[in-house]
Amino acid sequence: MPQSHDPLDEVFIKPEIVEGEQRELLAQLIFPYASINPDTGEVHLKEPADDLTAKQRILVYLLCRLALSTRPNTSFAATASPKEIEKALMSPGGTIRPKLLELLDERIIMRSRSGEGYLVHAGNLRRAKLLLMPD
Repeated sequence: MPQSHDPLDEVFIKPEIVEGEQRELLAQLIFPYASINPDTGEVHLKEPADDLTAKQRILVYLLCRLALSTRPNTSFAATASPKEIEKALMSPGGTIRPKLLELLDERIIMRSRSGEGYLVHAGNLRRAKLLLMPD
């Protein structure tokens, strides 16, 4: 017996699924500030990122992780731990952790299911845009 299409299938998405306009928006948010090595997963901040606040730099990094997780056949997760973020941004934990909590309170990022990391849900890209491009 063939399975029929369940209309509710359209409402279930994984946080790392980025499609259509969301992909374009994600690229627009990242491009001015960072580049990503698709082989190593390293995020390289560009010179304009020097003008960003610590909170904005963290957001850019997490957006890059989201972008990496959408690549075909990738082993990179959208989630990053505070330690990973500290290392990647070369910032102390005393700077990173309070800013992660602010981003969490503002509902721009969310905790991973394990509670050990943070990620930007694809549905929060518009909120991310307000922080990075307030005009």
